[in-house]
Amino acid sequence: MGTTLTPDSWEGAALLLAAAAGLGFAATAAHDARALRRARRAPQRRPPRPAHETHPARPARRHRRPALR
Repeated sequence: MGTTLTPDSWEGAALLLAAAAGLGFAATAAHDARALRRARRAPQRRPPRPAHETHPARPARRHRRPALR
């Protein structure tokens, strides 16, 4: 049973494709705007400490413990 695609079916497919693209664009723009607004409202975080600085109450480990078997 063969079916042919009529000009009306192509027009409907093109319309659905355009609507999906428009909705995707609008949703992405709304999400980006919300994320940007949330990032601007967030309190400023302190920069991370360098890796070589350790906590003063905890000395650095010199060696690893052997694995228990």
